[in-house]
Amino acid sequence: MNMKPFKPVFIALSILVSSFILYQSLSTKPPGRICFNQSCVMVETPHGREEMSRGLMYRESLAEGNGMLFVFEKEGFHRFWMKNMKFPIDMIWMDSGGQVVHIDRSVPPCRKEPCMIYQPDEKAMYVLEVVGNYTLRENIREGSSASLILP
Repeated sequence: MNMKPFKPVFIALSILVSSFILYQSLSTKPPGRICFNQSCVMVETPHGREEMSRGLMYRESLAEGNGMLFVFEKEGFHRFWMKNMKFPIDMIWMDSGGQVVHIDRSVPPCRKEPCMIYQPDEKAMYVLEVVGNYTLRENIREGSSASLILP
């Protein structure tokens, strides 16, 4: 059996797969870390409007000790909703100094529109999303301080 016709296809497919793997390794951002006292969370930091809008949407779960940290250009009353979420989360708003200014605990997924909007009473620069009730288990409350180690 003559295998020559398959060789160009195999080479093209190999180049495509190698390019995808290289792209993924170059585009993957190393995780950051945020700590409250003895409790640390490994965080993803979405970049750009599309990644920030998507956030944790469509994910099946979030591992304990992991989270998503939204970093804004300036402090403000940044609003969030739970559209297309599949599990409850805690949302922790922090000011530019890393002090917790607002927490919404165990926020449930939005089951039908219009979805509820969550926002802080004070301006914040960071919003951390972690598994539901994490803040209760780790005794994180308004006034707590966080140290951020971002990539």
